[in-house]
Amino acid sequence: VSVSDGIARLNFSKELKDNFPKGTAGESMFLGSITNTLTEVGTIDGVQFLIEGKEMEGVGHVEMDKPFERNTRIIGKRIVLYFSDEQGSQIVPEYRAIPQNELRVARKILEGLIEGPAKEGLKPVMPRGITKNDLLDVWIKDETAYVDFSANIKGKHAGGSAGEAITIYSIVNSLTELKNVKRVQFLIEGSKEEELTGHAIFSEPFMRNPGVIKNNNG
Repeated sequence: VSVSDGIARLNFSKELKDNFPKGTAGESMFLGSITNTLTEVGTIDGVQFLIEGKEMEGVGHVEMDKPFERNTRIIGKRIVLYFSDEQGSQIVPEYRAIPQNELRVARKILEGLIEGPAKEGLKPVMPRGITKNDLLDVWIKDETAYVDFSANIKGKHAGGSAGEAITIYSIVNSLTELKNVKRVQFLIEGSKEEELTGHAIFSEPFMRNPGVIKNNNG
């Protein structure tokens, strides 16, 4: 690897040509991921791929005789999902990517919370047995995210003040990561409910609570 005049030159062994990704999608991901990662460095404007010190010719579907520039079209949006720590007392962020052209970002966040964490050491925050079908609707209006669940969100919840708070604020803090969301109003079957499991006032909008985020008490 060498960098000069704003170009990072990557010199690979011949094995790269023999094992180059097949198909335009795989090729695009390979070249784009490397180029976009390196051009995050302020001094790098492009990436030139070489094999054994020579320009890569006759490889793939694109011409590779000149440096590749950053391609923002293949960069996904980043969303933040908050899941429970192992003790079940605080929430921890997990970062995921969704397609850049995804319009249902709030729904994707909630579906991600329903699916559960991918990171080791984190625990689910939704009641056991809740599926994507239990998410009836979600929309944003006047900086409020309205989240409508089926009655299962209440009937299947294990209860307890700590467990209730983890469920509520994992959703609230995840959605308020969006710039156009300041608060979250929960609905059950289209209506406001006074309580979820009997601890918090569930009928009023919830504001973001950074105090429940691990290592971020305020």
